[in-house]
Amino acid sequence: MGGLIPRLRQVCSREPLGTPIGADSSARPRRWNAPPDLAELMHSARGTAIAQAEDDLGVMNHVVLTGLITADPQRDKSREGEPVTVLLVAFVAPDEKSGGTACCEVEVLDELADCHRPKLRAGTPILISGEMTGAGGLWATMLAVGEAR
Repeated sequence: MGGLIPRLRQVCSREPLGTPIGADSSARPRRWNAPPDLAELMHSARGTAIAQAEDDLGVMNHVVLTGLITADPQRDKSREGEPVTVLLVAFVAPDEKSGGTACCEVEVLDELADCHRPKLRAGTPILISGEMTGAGGLWATMLAVGEAR
């Protein structure tokens, strides 16, 4: 990354193109033989961003979802064989012009779901904090359950 930032600063500098960074402003601007290779800069920046994302995957994957439980919870087992409760949660989809809804499947470890189990039923508002799974679902790490209407 050390090589990328000086090159980006040189390209994005407020100085006229061709003036070396830190050069005396009274000095005559240096002429470039060719413009900077933007494809190379973008490739380098993309590689840096991917490396940073790989380092921070645990930190970056955090979701907060609020919605309504749309079906009665189902008991199942996680990929690791642990008992889980699966919730189907509906939420307003902001990309739908007609104000439609979307659903997300949420897996909750039974030990977390057990203290909320009497309230976990269709029509109950819920707030979930957790992480996205590879299948596009949500792995819950915290629940707050409201009162059904």
